[in-house]
Amino acid sequence: FPSPRKIRAGEEIILNARAVDPDGDYVYASCNIGSIGMAASGDSIWTFQTNFPGNYIVEIVFFDIRGGYTSRNASIQVVPWWSY
Repeated sequence: FPSPRKIRAGEEIILNARAVDPDGDYVYASCNIGSIGMAASGDSIWTFQTNFPGNYIVEIVFFDIRGGYTSRNASIQVVPWWSY
């Protein structure tokens, strides 16, 4: 992910991510903040929105049923709605 990302409070940010399992197993995804879903393309789509300015680190973890996993991090800076 390009990082850091900067958004205004109240704006939604969307990041696309993809992980492929070398064994061909289905890959699941979870995240520490925001929500994650699956696009028709197979990409994971992460969304986040808050009204509270601050710096946030999102970690998306991809895993399979055999215990294999990998993760990606992104830094999100949320600034007050009236700035920049």
